[in-house]
Amino acid sequence: MNNSKQAIPNNRRLFSVYIYYRLSMGVLLYVLFISGLAERILGTNEPELFMYSSLIYISFCCLSLTLYLLDMIQPKSNHLLFL
Repeated sequence: MNNSKQAIPNNRRLFSVYIYYRLSMGVLLYVLFISGLAERILGTNEPELFMYSSLIYISFCCLSLTLYLLDMIQPKSNHLLFL
């Protein structure tokens, strides 16, 4: 019983790190693409598709972060598998 109480804060901390990591990586890739620093790597074939998909991904990450901060989603195993 004591292990389950300790697992909840650990899951919450892991979940928050995961959400912030996803958001920061999405923003980093988008900034690299827009600045032209990774023009040979990111979006070489379809630059518009890369730009729009990056923005949709960042929007999804912002939505996940907002829902997490408002305590509308909790770090359960099914949420971790979905995200």
